[in-house]
Amino acid sequence: MTDLQQRLARLTPPERAALEERLLATAGSGPARIPRRPPGAGAPPLSFGQERLWFLQQFDPTDASYNLYLTERLRGPVDPDALQRAFDEVLARHEVLRTRFPMVDGRPAPVAAPVLRVPLARLGWDDLAPADREAQARRLVAQLVNEPFDLGQAPLLRVNLLRLAEQEHVLCLVMHHMAGDGWSLNVLAQDLSHCYAAALAGQPPGLPPLPLQYADFAAWQPDRVAGSDRQVEDSIERMRDRLADVPPLQLPTDLPRPQLRTARGDYLCRRLGAGLSARITELAKAERATVFMALLAAYQVLLARHSGQTDFCVGSPIAGRDRPELRPLIGFFTNTLVLRSDLAGDPSFRELLGRVRASALQAYADQEVPLERLIERLDADRDTGRTPLFQTMFNLQPARTGLFALPGVASEPWRAGFAQVKVDLELHVNQSPEELELEFGYSTALFEPSTVERMAGHLAALLTAATADPDQPISRLSMLEDTERRLVLRGWNDTAAAYPQRRLHELVAEQVARSPDATAVVAGADQLSYRELDRRANRLAWRLREIGLAPESPVGVLLPRDADLIVALLGVLKAGCCYLPLEPGHPTQRLRQLLTDSGATALIARGGTDLELPEAIPVLPVDDPPAGSDRPPPAPGTPDSLAYLIYTSGSTGRPKGVRVPHRGVVNLVTDLARRPGLTSADRFLFLTSVSFDIAGLEIFAPLLTGGTVVVAADSSVHAADRLRALIEQGGVTTVQAPPSVLEALLPGLPDGLGRVISGGEPLPARLAERLLGRVGEVWNFYGPTETTIWSCRSRVRPGAGISIGTPVANTEAYVLDEHGRPAPVGGVGELFLAGDGLARDYHDSPGLTASRFLPDPYGPRPGGRMYRTGDLVRRRSDGRLEFLGRVDDQVKIRGVRVEPGEVEAALASHPRVRRAAVAVRADAPSGPGLVGYVDWDGDPGSAGDADPAGSLRAHLRARLPEAMIPTAFEVVPEFPVLPSGKLDRAALPAPAGGDRPAPYTPPGTDSEQLVADVFAEVLGQARVGTGDDFFDLGGHSLLAVKVIAELAATTRLDIPLRTLFVHRTVAELAAAVEELLAAEIDQLSEAAAVRLAAAEPGGAP
Repeated sequence: MTDLQQRLARLTPPERAALEERLLATAGSGPARIPRRPPGAGAPPLSFGQERLWFLQQFDPTDASYNLYLTERLRGPVDPDALQRAFDEVLARHEVLRTRFPMVDGRPAPVAAPVLRVPLARLGWDDLAPADREAQARRLVAQLVNEPFDLGQAPLLRVNLLRLAEQEHVLCLVMHHMAGDGWSLNVLAQDLSHCYAAALAGQPPGLPPLPLQYADFAAWQPDRVAGSDRQVEDSIERMRDRLADVPPLQLPTDLPRPQLRTARGDYLCRRLGAGLSARITELAKAERATVFMALLAAYQVLLARHSGQTDFCVGSPIAGRDRPELRPLIGFFTNTLVLRSDLAGDPSFRELLGRVRASALQAYADQEVPLERLIERLDADRDTGRTPLFQTMFNLQPARTGLFALPGVASEPWRAGFAQVKVDLELHVNQSPEELELEFGYSTALFEPSTVERMAGHLAALLTAATADPDQPISRLSMLEDTERRLVLRGWNDTAAAYPQRRLHELVAEQVARSPDATAVVAGADQLSYRELDRRANRLAWRLREIGLAPESPVGVLLPRDADLIVALLGVLKAGCCYLPLEPGHPTQRLRQLLTDSGATALIARGGTDLELPEAIPVLPVDDPPAGSDRPPPAPGTPDSLAYLIYTSGSTGRPKGVRVPHRGVVNLVTDLARRPGLTSADRFLFLTSVSFDIAGLEIFAPLLTGGTVVVAADSSVHAADRLRALIEQGGVTTVQAPPSVLEALLPGLPDGLGRVISGGEPLPARLAERLLGRVGEVWNFYGPTETTIWSCRSRVRPGAGISIGTPVANTEAYVLDEHGRPAPVGGVGELFLAGDGLARDYHDSPGLTASRFLPDPYGPRPGGRMYRTGDLVRRRSDGRLEFLGRVDDQVKIRGVRVEPGEVEAALASHPRVRRAAVAVRADAPSGPGLVGYVDWDGDPGSAGDADPAGSLRAHLRARLPEAMIPTAFEVVPEFPVLPSGKLDRAALPAPAGGDRPAPYTPPGTDSEQLVADVFAEVLGQARVGTGDDFFDLGGHSLLAVKVIAELAATTRLDIPLRTLFVHRTVAELAAAVEELLAAEIDQLSEAAAVRLAAAEPGGAP
């Protein structure tokens, strides 16, 4: 450092400001100075930033996230009286510290006191041990920095001097952002130190006069921004173009996002070390960028990898003091730059750094645009659960050092225990000469500490990889630390467990030997013992062998739902063949197509058929086996021999045949015998159509464990009217069905049923709650046909949320990103399944097989495969998997990635929605979009119930971004289902219309009339109806304050501002006001209630 640089570095901020002012004046260049307000100009105005902070405080008076603090340990003699005099001088010098902001007529009305002092509270605990004093001080400081301010009272500053020892104190200074910013804390500390030294010496402070007061800036700012300066207007237009249609950042959260955003948070730190910190600096210099830009680029990669987005915004504060006359002032000058990310095309980190550099330079050029005006221009301030434009912030700042320079006193930072955040996730990087430190702030309403701790590790790993090879595509930058990588790939997939290395029919034969006379099958009045089942299946197997069928030959089974169906399936397996289950109720053309496509070598059916089969496919009756062949025929094979060939729907319209070996079924049943626990006492209801793979569990789970198959004569919902009798008479202990079927069956489920297994579709939380109240256990299972019936399972417990749980035995579940890399814990990715449950292939479809059954690069088996499910999931911090939807169901609406499943869950949480579905429709109003379908619990004859769209839309707005709200809602009394019982989305009706203008409905109650009148007055409308939305009519945040102030004055109720943001129509807000009034009346004493009634017109005297 040169001598000149050293001298400049030693200048105080006032000295530096004076020097810069003289230099600018000498050069005759630079912008015109901000003028002072003329004497007698009246109350000081609010700056744009102050207006927004005032509104936010009205919205949530408990929000302390805009508290600023300076807490330092002071070692040395401190004179409290001199310190008080120093604070008096500082308040006299800076008018903004003497200003309060009460509300008058629904608007802030600043009042600056000519003289005001802030009392220096002095506390000590001399009677406590030193360690206890320290602990007491920490508790008190945490309380002080997290306590909100009342903006109507001045000063917006509180100071406490805490005595730890005779020459050891903690000075705690807390200021609201309305009065200052981070730079202001430095100015305040320097001014205070100067005034304290003067007070000790008995001299006046001697500080140079301030060029301005903050109110001068606030008065000048509107003219600067409102259009008188073309340069600022051009900046606004450029930024509006850059930020058009930006989607919100959708980070996966550990907890459901609350309807109203909360500022409660916490912080954690991680040091990067000197070596990595130096490499980051070197990379930035090499690319003509700054350390800020390099760190921001890495942070964007982190956010992209966690969210799956390449487009989102990050907010970053900037001092806003580019004019020298502003630098010695205390005041709120900070602005927030909105930096839009662009990670499209999987650039290298070097290329991304170039993009970030260009984006940052553009933002710096337009930094005079107040964030508040940008929010207004983009109409972005609507979601009560998220901050507008950006949901995360990034800042590079000098590491904290002691700022107070009191004579004879050494100062050092004191960690204050601040527990507030302004957005979902903040990253502050503290830069010291030695290294960089990551400091993450996070909303505790959304994230667990362990999640953010892992994110800090991810960012450190990304920076390590990026600095080692900046030319790598960002998708290849290693993000997971070794511990987490082992956990997601090995730890949570450590599912190895023993199971019999035999085929299904061989295990049934072993059960026959153990309990030959036990009941194996109950079908109406017919019962088969294990001995009889085995005997009849053996005879059928001999018949199949006699016609010369080769091992693994497909044999069609087309039988009604009775005991013969179970005999036929087992007989095919005993013959060494694989069965092709066919549903008699399916169209003849489909049955013929499946028999032909599968290459079936025989068909077992009852009586003749009209399928017009080729002569090469003989038809065998199940009830005419040859006599004298009760022992099984020889049938060579292994656990990897095929058990069945089953067809599922194909995306091309052609059914896909999936060939499944014995091994997968045996592994699954053996594991389910352990958990949830199947025994010989279990009686499993065979309810599912035999043409769907989960029917295999209903048949073979009881047969392999010595239990009983109870056959329902009709499948799925068709059995609803007879279900209770069937369960009670058959002694059923376990029922398995998709949620669509369970919803229909629920009224018929007798209380005390032992177990319900749900699977095949997402289990709605409300249905789960109702089931838990009726049955002993509820299980949620997940699995595609290609991985043998079920691959994951979770027991549903009250209040624990719904997940698909963890993998079954000998199964690996990988959550991979779009590039096939393991997603972090909590990150969204596609689910890939590997292990012993994998099907062999798709029948006669090698190309399709190769595209879905991929080499497993992570598994323990050499040459292993994994199946690409096409399902989006995230893994929770406890290892459980959460199903989010289908990859191919994802759509982008106005730039926002939307998963219909998330919208569906929010819609189903409406208290009057019995069931909900959301579909992406090309025929939606205004083009392709979301349509919501509901089974509405209401009276179709009433106006509100005939068209509940308004209520549904308001419900969703409180939970989802605007772009995720369906454009139309349809009430469907009965949801269409497929033969499997799953929802038939293709059969949902076309929407009749979307956001159709609602007809004018006049207010019908006194409350509605009051709200309508206030809306009309504030918004300048001739008339307002009950269905009119305040914001759709042109309302904004400051007008909302005025509405609430008017209503509060009329009703004498304390109405929170956020009420209007949640209840936006006249009818909704009127109902909310009535609820507040009812709650206040409930709290009155009986005598007070009588007096109130007597005071009303017509009340008792």
